[in-house]
Amino acid sequence: MRESTTKRAIKIDDMEVEVFAAMLTFIYTDALPEMKQQEEAAMAQHLLVAADRYNLERMKLICEDKLSKHIDAGSVANILALAEQHSCHTLKEACLEFLRSSRSLKAVVETDGFRNPQNPLAVANLLSSRRRRDTPWSPLADHHPPPRAMTASSLAAAASDGASSSSGSASAIVAGTVNGHHVLKIVGYSFTKAVPSGKSIRSRPFRAGGHTWHVLYYPNWNRAEKADFVAFYLCLDDAEACSEAVEAKAIFSLLDMEGNPVSSYRFTTRVVNFMEHKKDFHTEEETPLIVVPPSDMRRQFGDLLLSKQGADVKFQVGKKKFDAHRSVLAARSPVFKAQLYGRMRESTTRGAIRIDDMEEEVFRAMLTFVYTDDLPEMKQQDEAAMAQHLLVAADRYNLERMKLICEHNLSKHIDTDSVVNILVLAEQHSCHMLKEACLEFLRLSRSLKAVMETDGFGHLISSCPGLIKDIMSKLSPC
Repeated sequence: MRESTTKRAIKIDDMEVEVFAAMLTFIYTDALPEMKQQEEAAMAQHLLVAADRYNLERMKLICEDKLSKHIDAGSVANILALAEQHSCHTLKEACLEFLRSSRSLKAVVETDGFRNPQNPLAVANLLSSRRRRDTPWSPLADHHPPPRAMTASSLAAAASDGASSSSGSASAIVAGTVNGHHVLKIVGYSFTKAVPSGKSIRSRPFRAGGHTWHVLYYPNWNRAEKADFVAFYLCLDDAEACSEAVEAKAIFSLLDMEGNPVSSYRFTTRVVNFMEHKKDFHTEEETPLIVVPPSDMRRQFGDLLLSKQGADVKFQVGKKKFDAHRSVLAARSPVFKAQLYGRMRESTTRGAIRIDDMEEEVFRAMLTFVYTDDLPEMKQQDEAAMAQHLLVAADRYNLERMKLICEHNLSKHIDTDSVVNILVLAEQHSCHMLKEACLEFLRLSRSLKAVMETDGFGHLISSCPGLIKDIMSKLSPC
């Protein structure tokens, strides 16, 4: 590509400044910048296009997830067209599901996104989805329209004991299958949070699908370890009176102020035989509609180190040469930044930078940490020795997190033979917590005589005489 050789700025004419800045932020941090609530939907659409263009799969999924939470009558046509154009299959399905469940099709048809579609195929999908929704229904019971008002704090359950529930419910037969829905509302949701974890509020019975049901609502889950969650249990009331199996699949959905399902807060159960599960069936945690994978930035930077692509600096350690990237090293270590971009000699040298006082394995492990923020796997018997060398390297290059990891690893290897050497190392490199761990070991140890007989103790007296005072202070009774 021409851009690979040009030294001038690469022009990008079909992207807004804010969108490119946000995309760059993601590339460098694996996270999108904070956005104002009112701007999130529009920015997510632009960023989804950018993510598809530059094959940033995780950023694309994050944008899909954000857009799925903004699907409503005014936006669904545009989001559906966007999903179709950029192969966002799960987002497309969320839009179609909204249309299948929505009572606002007339409002959707009147939007600019529907009247002037950017993608006619998306409109065809929209209409096809709606036709599947409009299969004729035959009433089995009295039909009452569900209540319109449903706030975020209302959730999707009803409460008795003073909390009013909706009286609206409906059921139907479609192709031999009994369907029904029931809208349940919590009045005074915030007050229900005073109910202790494990305690439930029972809704009034309601009819659906030819049977009587009720919902158990747990405002603070049914176990203390997840008291920040809510739980809903669907229970069959007339199981004892049924001679045949009652099999059902339930859909739990939060409704918005207009009574439309919120696609990102929707959970569908498996088909359950309520005669075998006479007690209840429940949903406790929402399965996310769009699953955003965890960050793989460590792997990507690790691959960059291994590939050597774009490497612009070499290090000579012993007989081994290591290729690296100045910008990565400078971003991670202020010492490397001063060496490579400051006034130090290394910033202008074109040859390999020699490092004579570090072993190859130690430098390789440090480079791995710089690129991946993690140390490579080590054999158990080598961990203590390697941790000491890496702690020295971390202190030298001001890699504070790597230094703390080494301190943590060394604290697990403190014993009679090693305590003095680790204590001296901690003193020399200002590892205060590691030093305190060594002194605490000596205070509690019954092997002080054995410690004093080690070669390390003689080295301690000659190299760090001030530590003797610290040891004596720790050992003396208060």
